[in-house]
Amino acid sequence: MGGALAVTGSLLLPAKTLASAPTVDRAFRVIRRGEDIGRHHVSFAHKDHGLEVQVEIELAVKLAFITVYRFRQTGRDLWRGGVLVQAHTVTDDDGKRSQLLARAARGGLEVEGVSGSRVVPLGSMTDLCFWNDDIMRAPQVVDAQTGETTRLRTQHAGVEPLLAGGSEIMATRYRVDAGDGRAGTVWYDESEAWVGADFTTRGERLVYELI
Repeated sequence: MGGALAVTGSLLLPAKTLASAPTVDRAFRVIRRGEDIGRHHVSFAHKDHGLEVQVEIELAVKLAFITVYRFRQTGRDLWRGGVLVQAHTVTDDDGKRSQLLARAARGGLEVEGVSGSRVVPLGSMTDLCFWNDDIMRAPQVVDAQTGETTRLRTQHAGVEPLLAGGSEIMATRYRVDAGDGRAGTVWYDESEAWVGADFTTRGERLVYELI
């Protein structure tokens, strides 16, 4: 299990400006094997220095009322001009703690995590950035837990009805394939806001339902 599945695409398109990017707070219920195991929250704050985005993921798997696995991840990002310029993520993966730091420098995004240090192109995102559908076309996606980078396959799969937030809406569907057994589907509404996901990671299927 773990944080959001990292996704990216093969076609590079210009990023949206902050003014046009959807910045409505999101809250998802995370479902595993038909059971509610936690929440994934995304909140936004427009500041003079840019757009601040905060992500909180809290998951707990129980067996006979006993918690057998916990995952908590918090991230705080700063965006300017539609580009991620700072990121700080702290992860507690069932007691194994790690953090990721990233900042724009030297014409790229410097990333430091448990997997080491690297510089990735500006326009890259972490896998906590599903709220921005440009992640489907980002040049690199950074694992917010380890700092490893991935270039993944995505496919626009059309528009279809989706139950989101208690109402049926029309949503754009993307298929994503991260390799190593990680794959799934992500949906965005007509305003390009994130409204749902269904993916498999670490051998577990997780369904994101918009609250």
